Amino acid sequence: MNEELFEELVKAGIDKKTAHKVAASLNPDHLATKEDLLRLEKVILEFQQKTDARFLSQQTEMTKELAAIQASTSDKLAASNRQFLVTFLGLGLTACVLFTLNLYFH
Repeated sequence: MNEELFEELVKAGIDKKTAHKVAASLNPDHLATKEDLLRLEKVILEFQQKTDARFLSQQTEMTKELAAIQASTSDKLAASNRQFLVTFLGLGLTACVLFTLNLYFH
């Protein structure tokens, strides 16, 4: 079990020296001391710090991607609004011309 725990701690990013000490301190034949508890607490804090750092980096990446998506969406909406405006004004101009011709020839 100690080797499995050691390998898992190294995979999690804990340095080998600390991982070895923690794995050795969790041996059932070993009596826990204050140092063992402090080592375990150190491992937990290191792991939490690395997890927080990864979370913050992913959060900033997502924020950048979201800003890019919002920018492209606003560009598409602006183009759509311009197209609607041109079409609506063209329809209004056509109606005015037809109304004017109808009044003139009536």
